[in-house]
Amino acid sequence: KHAIIKNLKLPAVHGGFMIAIQSDQPRFLNASMSSSWYYKFLNQNVAGGNGAIGNLKASILEEYKILVPNIQEQKKIGDYFGNLDDLIQNHKEQLKKLNQIKKAYLSKLFVSQD
Repeated sequence: KHAIIKNLKLPAVHGGFMIAIQSDQPRFLNASMSSSWYYKFLNQNVAGGNGAIGNLKASILEEYKILVPNIQEQKKIGDYFGNLDDLIQNHKEQLKKLNQIKKAYLSKLFVSQD
């Protein structure tokens, strides 16, 4: 799981099962963590399992080479996927409201005869 945490002031503490990363392009980094290469990296390098919290050694992160586009491209990619995430969230909220309206209309339409 990953998410952008806004307005986080240092110093910060993280548990053994998560990592906090500062980035000038957090939306790009967040989108990258939804990609297939990231899941493949985790599947190959995270130790643990059977209900246990997986561990990722710092040395693996330090040694792993990641090719990233320049800052302008990172911003464009991050903005694109960030806007898409926002659009998806807005549609989820609209769908929830429409389902509530539907439920209300159905309850008014089919009044109990008790």
